[in-house]
Amino acid sequence: MSRNVTRISVKVEHGRISKAMNKFKSKVTSEEIIKTVKDNRYYMKPSLKKMLKRKKAEAQRRKDEINLINKIIAEEEQWR
Repeated sequence: MSRNVTRISVKVEHGRISKAMNKFKSKVTSEEIIKTVKDNRYYMKPSLKKMLKRKKAEAQRRKDEINLINKIIAEEEQWR
């Protein structure tokens, strides 16, 4: 099994360790390394992954629908 390894390096310039730590943190968050480590912490059955993905998609659809309704109501109120 091959692993997708991402190597992140940050140079410390002029002894500014705090600035280097901030750069490192931003790179780690942009690569979503922490998220993948947390997601892979425990084994999840494929059927459970599929179920959670469906539930998440359903919740997002409901949220988008509510936002669309609110947007339409706001536009209607502008025309009044």
